[in-house]
Amino acid sequence: MKDVIKPGFNVIVHTGTMTEYAILTLHRPSNVDKKEILTQIVEFILDELILEMPVIWTIHPRTKKRLEEYNLLNKLKHNKNLIILNPVGYREMLRLNMNAQFLVPLA
Repeated sequence: MKDVIKPGFNVIVHTGTMTEYAILTLHRPSNVDKKEILTQIVEFILDELILEMPVIWTIHPRTKKRLEEYNLLNKLKHNKNLIILNPVGYREMLRLNMNAQFLVPLA
């Protein structure tokens, strides 16, 4: 299964079948504004979470800004089990949530 993120769109185009995935959200200032805390969360994502199943992360602009600022985004970008999306609309997020195996609301 290969997922393609279409430029200019906030949707995943499936070229196969993804039967199990998790949804990750992370945007609360207390979790993203301190480098030490955000680094620990990134390590958890890479060392534990994505080992279980693919994870779709609809990344909040605040979180993306901090990941770039703390040089953490590159650690995440090239991982086949982590699909990072720009924020999606209500319907897309609802559809992703409804089809997810589980949710990881680190908000």
